[in-house]
Amino acid sequence: MARRRQELPRYFFFPVGPGIPSISNEESDYQRQMRKQGRRITVRPCYGVDFEDEIKQPTNTNVLFIYNENVEQWASGDKEAGGGNAKIRPHRHDEAIGVPTSFSSDEKPAWRDLGDPVTYEYPSGNAVETDVQGIIDHAFRDIEARLIANRKFEKVWYSAKSLEDDLLGVNLFNPSDQVREYITKHIRALAVGGGDAARRVTFEDQVESRGDDATSSSDTKRGAGAAHQNSASSEEEEATARRAKLLCEVQINTHGQIVDAKCTKVTEGEGDDAPPFGRDDVDELFERRFGNLEQKVTGAIREVHEERQQEESEKLHELREVLHLQLDALREELIGAVRDLEEGRKKEKEESRKEKEGRRREKEEIRDAERTMEADKKREAERNREKEDAEKRAADKLENAAEVQRLELEVAKTRATIERVEERMDASEQKAEKRAAEAPSLITPRMQAWVDSSLPTTPRFLPPPTLA
Repeated sequence: MARRRQELPRYFFFPVGPGIPSISNEESDYQRQMRKQGRRITVRPCYGVDFEDEIKQPTNTNVLFIYNENVEQWASGDKEAGGGNAKIRPHRHDEAIGVPTSFSSDEKPAWRDLGDPVTYEYPSGNAVETDVQGIIDHAFRDIEARLIANRKFEKVWYSAKSLEDDLLGVNLFNPSDQVREYITKHIRALAVGGGDAARRVTFEDQVESRGDDATSSSDTKRGAGAAHQNSASSEEEEATARRAKLLCEVQINTHGQIVDAKCTKVTEGEGDDAPPFGRDDVDELFERRFGNLEQKVTGAIREVHEERQQEESEKLHELREVLHLQLDALREELIGAVRDLEEGRKKEKEESRKEKEGRRREKEEIRDAERTMEADKKREAERNREKEDAEKRAADKLENAAEVQRLELEVAKTRATIERVEERMDASEQKAEKRAAEAPSLITPRMQAWVDSSLPTTPRFLPPPTLA
């Protein structure tokens, strides 16, 4: 028995009526900018989908694929293909983008808490220290910027845990559910047209195909909060009918709109002889299955809204308890810190006092040393003056002795000169007396008396003074 898969047309934005409660009423900057651009983004959880094959399909050029990434290659910009859905890493600058979920090495611990420290390094060498929540927020800022800058993107696909659970699916890495839920929350927030990602409503339907006529033949199976029931066919009709299995997946946003619907028919028959499953079959099926969709979707979303409110209330209660514990611990830490600060201040004051005392002693020692040096300088100067005076006196003595010797020589010379002059004068007198005696006297007695009276009575030459 051959099986043939046939994709049927998609239905967009099927309104189910007003009054549907919104899961989140807050509008982020990203959603505000996308709304100004008139953009719509749908988020699709994928299970069992080969991203490496899907990203190559020409019909998926408007899809941004989110794959699980490690911190090191996320920061380095590496484009080498990895394992799991990281096979699409070579497309990371176009239709693919990664979200860090762990370290690349198995030796490092897996991410268990949003506050776990994370250190990574850019190719430039700049190291960044943050925590798990910080690096995830950084990654989603890049994703939002990519979606805002590229108007071609209309859908976001990511790997989900299962068909029934849209939690982020992991394979190579093993982060905690807290980390996965935080990443999934960010991914849901990428949807534009509601505050959260579209809720998935899936069901399988067994239908009979008899050419142009098609009627339902078995029960319907449906997930994500809504159930569909179909009337059963008789056993005779089931035996004679050519049956076809129709798998429908409908995504409904928080405003109660069908943002995407995809139906795949698997025909059970002999090769190509199986009767076609036409558009009329799909229309009839949707008319029958979604006749009362408004009430069912409203109830489903309200249930989700109430569940989330309950979860948020429980989380707030837990957070309040944690905050109280943290405040108590912080109070104890502050008390201890104040005590340590007071002790530190006391130690600083004591050290400051000791330091001041030491500086005072040093100054006194310096002053004493300066006074001692000044006294030594004075004594040295006094000794130098005494030495200079002694040298001066010695020089004066030497100079006086030389002067005395010079004067004695001059006196001796003067005495010799006087003696020679006296000898000459005596000789001259003797000659004069001799001539006078020999010649007639021309001097009268009167003249002789006058001469004698005019001559001095003292010797002509005094003896030279004696030097001490």
